[in-house]
Amino acid sequence: MVIVSEIAHGGEVHLQFNSCFLKIIDDLYTDEIYFRAEKAHSEAIQAIEMTDKITYIPFEKYYDTEQYSWLSRVFGEIKQVINSLKIGKELNARIYIWTCLLPTGQLFLNLISRLYNNDKIHIIVLHGELEMIKNKRGKITKLLLGYLLKFSFFVSARTTKFIVLGDSIKNHLSKKISSKSLRKVISILHPYDYSKPNFTPVQLSKNKLIYGTIGTLMVNKNSQNLFLVASYFKNSILAGEIEFRAIGKVLTEIEPFRNELVSLQYSDSFVPQYLFEKAIKEMDFVLFFYDNNSYQLCASGAIFEIIKLGIISISITNDYFEWLFNKYGRMGFLCKDMEAMKVLIEGISTGKYKAEIEIMKDNIRSFKIDNGLSSITRKLSEFI
Repeated sequence: MVIVSEIAHGGEVHLQFNSCFLKIIDDLYTDEIYFRAEKAHSEAIQAIEMTDKITYIPFEKYYDTEQYSWLSRVFGEIKQVINSLKIGKELNARIYIWTCLLPTGQLFLNLISRLYNNDKIHIIVLHGELEMIKNKRGKITKLLLGYLLKFSFFVSARTTKFIVLGDSIKNHLSKKISSKSLRKVISILHPYDYSKPNFTPVQLSKNKLIYGTIGTLMVNKNSQNLFLVASYFKNSILAGEIEFRAIGKVLTEIEPFRNELVSLQYSDSFVPQYLFEKAIKEMDFVLFFYDNNSYQLCASGAIFEIIKLGIISISITNDYFEWLFNKYGRMGFLCKDMEAMKVLIEGISTGKYKAEIEIMKDNIRSFKIDNGLSSITRKLSEFI
């Protein structure tokens, strides 16, 4: 029996990843699968077409997203780790899969599994928390979490494996952890379901092209640059020739950078998935401002969302996007800095990049055919 636990997030956070990853696990194992998650998240997963082989074990949310408390988050997660282990023991689980854990939760799990549960297989998926390993300065909390995460690799049991979402991430991680720990790390593509045809062609002949960002606006993503790039095109915006949008919650740290040149959608709350996709489809290009300070050890789920919808990206150059495009073909534009992005957008308006855009559209189509969930299942089957 396999027990899969999502105990770090609730609601629709990580919904796309978890629903796709569950389908992979379902294909990978003949065992019965149990899925533990916060009640609203569990219901959102069930609303997606899944097989009858999965049994759901929901639990009540243990922290308030509006009044964030590290203590309730950390100790609540540890409590849910214990609960998953207890339920797994009762059900005689042979494999435990953890779709996301805070560094504190990972350390606790690895210590417990090493001391008391070292004959069971534990698979931990690593997400944005890996960025904490790079921290050499900043808040003491993040520095401590980075050290705890490194230590959790060191103390993990021999039967524990880790999953990262991209070869470039594993390559950078090799410089941060020991070679012994690295042998436990498996790299797969960020899972996304491309089986449903969903394509939004760029229409360069339109009177107005729409550019924007998707997901939460925060300084860590350099989201404030959206307002800067919009200011470059103030006259074109006022003339109705171009539009800039942001789809997603705006954190208070972004407020000082806001201006009226960017249309904000769903800025006060988390966007339900169906509304999120509907809003994205209206865009012609999606902008990314991630650089290697924030997204060297972290995959971007957003890039796969727009690949699914057939939308081309325009991004500041970073290692993850460079790896993705070098391996699978260019599916967007990379710009060395904000000035280059401005020049690129000007060129698109004049029709300069029509041929390149057609190639990118072909690459997106090929990528979705070649890298569906079944291909990730095949790769994962070689390691676990």
